[in-house]
Parts: sequence; structure tokens; C-alpha cells
Amino acid sequence: MAADKKEFYFHVYFHEIFDGVNKTTETVISPNKDFPEFGQIGIMDVPLWSDLNQKTLIARMQGPALQSDQNTYGWHLSCSIEFELPELKGSTLQIMGRALQLTSPREFAIVGGTGVFTLAQGVIYGRRLSSPDDSLWIELKINGYYTPMTQPSWN
Repeated sequence: MAADKKEFYFHVYFHEIFDGVNKTTETVISPNKDFPEFGQIGIMDVPLWSDLNQKTLIARMQGPALQSDQNTYGWHLSCSIEFELPELKGSTLQIMGRALQLTSPREFAIVGGTGVFTLAQGVIYGRRLSSPDDSLWIELKINGYYTPMTQPSWN
């Protein structure tokens, strides 16, 4: 039996802060290798905002980032987008992909989801924006499909 798929789209701004009391990324392993940062593992909890003025918190991107390229600054991401909007609270998108630090656009696969976004699939495109300080701003366009499902009754 075929299920109806529904499309979703979000246009958000990723704001990563590297230092200070509000930092959103923490390095947990930083081996000393020939290529700077190869093998580094970081954990992130980065807000996704509705605009550059940080008006509305849409979601948080949470999970590990691994410096997996010996020749360039190529990071592997395998993380969740945890939604904060009241109507989507607790719903997630699972993403995977490679972030080349110095290139644009970036592209990530949506490989699953929970809550509202059950059986999600899709793509995220990102482009780096100029930042007035040492933080990182990335504009993200998130587009995909999900299949609405009803949670089972355990009675």
C-alpha cells in the first residue's frame, strides 16, 4: 500500500560560535598529525535561526563533526536537527554529509526523521556567509519529503 508523501522546506541560518561562554562547538579529540586537524573530533550544538538577527530559534543541529580528510579541511557530519518550534517540538531530521570548510555550496543528505518527519529523505544546501567576528554563519535551504505515520498504541 503506497503512503502519501508530504514535502517540507526550511530556509534557516546556522550560527557556529567557536570561543567564549556561548560557544556551540567543542573539540573532544585533537591528535597531533602532519596535516593540521586531521583526526580531530568535535561535538556541536548549533542554533538554526529564522534570520541573521536571531529572531526565532527554529532548531538545533547536534552531533559529531570529524576531520576525515588528510589533504584539505573536509569534515564528515552525522547529526540530528532537533526542532524547537512549538508545532514541531521533538521532531528531528537525521543528516549526513561532507562539509568542505573552504567551499560553497555545501550539500548534506537527509537520511531519516522522527516525530512529524517520519521516514524523511531529502537534501540540505548551504552557503557560507561573511561573518563580522570569529563565528561562522551558513545559510541553509532544507528540502525533502516525509511520510506521515501514527505512533502505535501500546495498550
